[in-house]
Amino acid sequence: MLRQIGDVVLTTPIPHILKRHDPSCEVHFLVEEPCDQLLRNNPDIDKIIISTRKGGVLKTLATARLLRRQRYSMVLDFMANPRSALISFLSGTKKRISFDVKGRGVLYTQRVDSSGDDYAIEVKKKILRAIGIEDEWDLPRVYLTDEEKTWAGEVREKALDGAKYLATVDPGHKDPRRQWPAQRYGELCKYLLDKHSIRALLIRGPNEEEDAQEVVAASGGAAYLPEPTTLRQMAALIDTADVQIGNCSAPRHIAVGLEKPTFTIIGSSTHVWTHPDDIHVHASKGMECQPCKGRKETCHFDYGCMATLGFEEVVEKLDQWLAGVMPVDKAD
Repeated sequence: MLRQIGDVVLTTPIPHILKRHDPSCEVHFLVEEPCDQLLRNNPDIDKIIISTRKGGVLKTLATARLLRRQRYSMVLDFMANPRSALISFLSGTKKRISFDVKGRGVLYTQRVDSSGDDYAIEVKKKILRAIGIEDEWDLPRVYLTDEEKTWAGEVREKALDGAKYLATVDPGHKDPRRQWPAQRYGELCKYLLDKHSIRALLIRGPNEEEDAQEVVAASGGAAYLPEPTTLRQMAALIDTADVQIGNCSAPRHIAVGLEKPTFTIIGSSTHVWTHPDDIHVHASKGMECQPCKGRKETCHFDYGCMATLGFEEVVEKLDQWLAGVMPVDKAD
């Protein structure tokens, strides 16, 4: 698994399951920066191998040579994109297992059907079934240090500023089909504070600063915006919060791994990204074109799945969720 932060987080149950079934096995995880941050301190991963797309084909070949020298007994490719498939093939490993993707199957020794509408982690576990491993575990794994938790606790106290509770809110996304308007997120942050005494602490990626600032302005100051963070610091903030709210992106999966209730506003994505536990829910416009089967550049509905999803529609479901995941005094 190379990149996409959410996908990397959703692959962390695999090393855990492998170790549960054979504690003596050695697990190496191939990943790109900055995703490696979320794998640190994970007792199920013996070695993190960092790759990069910079350098093109030559860098890909260098990565493959590195894997070849390791003489692995098997390679499990959970991404199955052209680059990961090529690296898997050139590793020389005799057993290479991945999903059955058109045009890449010849590069693997065994291919697994990834179709269906199961939760994303259940789909990944199909590869484990191909090697005879069955396991019910379906939670991501993120391991924070005591120092990171202490730092996050200090940020929590500063952010609360009189509020009783804290929600991390993730309002940004690079894909307009997965980004609810900042103005409505601002209204939502104000509502959380006024109605539930829940302060919204905004988390964002390096290219989402403008969106976050717009949410703060729209909230009338109800939303708290901390200094920019690393991925691990973001995870620590999610851990210190009571709940996680946001678009369909990596923070929702990190929150699941930290056992925090999640409320996700979805546009183009599907329910397969929502963990089946009742504390994890999503709100959707329910348009006929959802989930989206096109590309963001060719949306024929002006991103209506997000643009027309009203504040009241979201709040109605949000209140129901809060009543179920928080003590009565939190969702009064």
